[in-house]
Amino acid sequence: MIVLGLDTAGRLGGIGIVSEGRLLGASVLGVQEGHSQNLLPATQSLMKSLGLGPADVDGIAVAIGPGSYTGLRIGVAVAKALGYAWGVPVRGVSTLLATAWPLAGVAGMVCACLDARKEHVYSATFSGRQLGFAGEALSTQATVTPQDRRSVIDVAKEVQGYLANGMDVYLVGDGARVVLDEVRRTMDGGGEGPNVIVPPLLGEAARAAHVAHIGELELSRGQSDDLFELSPNYLRRSEAERRWRQKLLSK
Repeated sequence: MIVLGLDTAGRLGGIGIVSEGRLLGASVLGVQEGHSQNLLPATQSLMKSLGLGPADVDGIAVAIGPGSYTGLRIGVAVAKALGYAWGVPVRGVSTLLATAWPLAGVAGMVCACLDARKEHVYSATFSGRQLGFAGEALSTQATVTPQDRRSVIDVAKEVQGYLANGMDVYLVGDGARVVLDEVRRTMDGGGEGPNVIVPPLLGEAARAAHVAHIGELELSRGQSDDLFELSPNYLRRSEAERRWRQKLLSK
């Protein structure tokens, strides 16, 4: 089974292609590149370099959030259009699950944190050993704290609770450092501590491949989304929507 994974949830975008749990190829869209202009050409270029055509693709997985309002809309729209044109199933994948995915199997908690600005992060905490990997079925019990937009202080308190119980905590994602700084600020001695781990460079760049891998596992079990109902999970309204609501409420 060959699955194309698309990720436009963050500053960096990406495309990953997997087959039977193996990464065939990946491409990263840089910070300065517009996802709307570059996602399709980059996808076509990667597929061509691997000698693949639309007929070779068995499914598409796409990051559905949380993340950038505009970025998520682009990624989901492209995935749905390709799924319709190629006649293949599409599966939406949590951005936070894909961010935590590389640490599947670790003995500890994996706290995925994405920058939501204004001293908040999108976060979810997973049990490392219950994250599905290496072809095993995904475990719904892996999610300890459901994905949500939370204050940095609240997430840091959650991390400290796990540490107090002697559990290792892995912080991943582009919001990991701000959470770590808050944990350090309130810990005795101000040190990082032996049980708080921030793996280096484990973030957005490779996430599309993890989206593809998760998508492959779920699509192989017949779990796909309706093309007309699949939509991004923003967790937070866009700035324009918030202003519009405030304007309505003020009348």
